[in-house]
Amino acid sequence: MFSRGWLKPDSSLIDIGCGCGRTAAPLRQAAGFFGTYLGIDVDEEMIAWCRTHLTDERFFFEHADTYNSVYNPAGSRDAYRLPVEDASQDLVISYSLFTHLLERDLLNYVSEASRALKPTGTMVMTVFCLDHPESAAGRLARFSFRHPVGEAMVEDAGLPEAAVAYPSRFLIESCLNSGFGAARVESTPGQSQLIATIEP
Repeated sequence: MFSRGWLKPDSSLIDIGCGCGRTAAPLRQAAGFFGTYLGIDVDEEMIAWCRTHLTDERFFFEHADTYNSVYNPAGSRDAYRLPVEDASQDLVISYSLFTHLLERDLLNYVSEASRALKPTGTMVMTVFCLDHPESAAGRLARFSFRHPVGEAMVEDAGLPEAAVAYPSRFLIESCLNSGFGAARVESTPGQSQLIATIEP
């Protein structure tokens, strides 16, 4: 994140789907980072673990009690709102969140990221992109994505949020229609990256 210029020493960062500290743990130890970090996850146990082991005066963790058929089937079906002020964040990231979201929830998170970011801010989300099957470096070969659900193609029609892929066209248009000035999808090993900036 530092090498790409997305994260600066004093950045304010939101990590949606933070899990048990995949990003937070190394960032907390980084000598060159003195900004703030907010980790959000639907898994209450993971958030509790992070609060016990990783919280300090700059690192915070929030449980998002929002519905997901795989990770939080009892959660609220209301659209989730990021617990931050408008235009207050420099970076919004997520690793493998959009790979488990159907269209309604994906659009909500894109809109919320746009709302939360400063005019100079950036959103970086990993995705399964139907245009980039090679980006999964062999992992995508085990997925068929044969079942259409709205703009998405899913692996399992009975449990659609288990693995969800989108065409790059939809991902880019979703960003541009939500207030981002520019968006692109980069093919990278493992999962593709959806990168959007408020400024064009």
